[in-house]
Amino acid sequence: MRTASDVVPALTVLTRVAQDEPEGRRHLARALRGRLERVGEAAVQVAAETGQPMGEVLAAALKEHPEPGLFFRLAEVCGREPYRHSTHLASVALAVLDRCVESLPDRSDDHETERVFCRWLNDRGSRRLQVGQRDEAVSDLREAARRRSRLAACTGSREDRLGHARSLSNLAQATLDVGRRGRSLVIGRRAVAAIAGSGSAVAADLPRLAACRLGELPGRVQGRRSGGGRGASRPGGADVKVGRLVAFPEGASRPGGADPGGR
Repeated sequence: MRTASDVVPALTVLTRVAQDEPEGRRHLARALRGRLERVGEAAVQVAAETGQPMGEVLAAALKEHPEPGLFFRLAEVCGREPYRHSTHLASVALAVLDRCVESLPDRSDDHETERVFCRWLNDRGSRRLQVGQRDEAVSDLREAARRRSRLAACTGSREDRLGHARSLSNLAQATLDVGRRGRSLVIGRRAVAAIAGSGSAVAADLPRLAACRLGELPGRVQGRRSGGGRGASRPGGADVKVGRLVAFPEGASRPGGADPGGR
């Protein structure tokens, strides 16, 4: 059986051929068909490192794959560095996360399953932003923040309180991206307050976070028109800068390597 170290060079060559020859795309699709359980993770690596058309071909192949276990594994892979911000993987990650969200049972009473579901919603929202699906991204991130809020209230754990702050911060950015600037500022304030209440070491960095990048917002949304001279106030005050303030990645899509498919 071939190992990943054998498969990656072969898929890389096929991807490069397909970049120059239209017929190469068909050969690439044939190489993946029926082999995704064995070569799926290698294909993700090649898509991130070599570019299109591997990502597009892999995303199309995944839509025909019946087993959810592969999608749970690839969600974790796509959520790791350096893959989580790769635009080449956006279509792949969306195909994976769509199936994951559909496949996970609705078990809001199971805290670990709920954390997994929130991570997937957050990651899907981030990927939707990458491909310009802004309204859909806001919907995903709003639902993740709502569920995280409920989870934090149920458990009271530091992890869940910080997870709620993370979801709010990502929602603030997405809301800004769709042009709802005032609403983004309100959500950003809630994110900063949630960070402060999480007990996390991140809270010590709040002055820097609160001062991060609101340059794209007009002066009235910042709370001071040009020349006001006071900038952002402390968390809890009138003005908190959000911008890309809080770009907290969710990290691995499955905590502790647990396979949620068995829940």
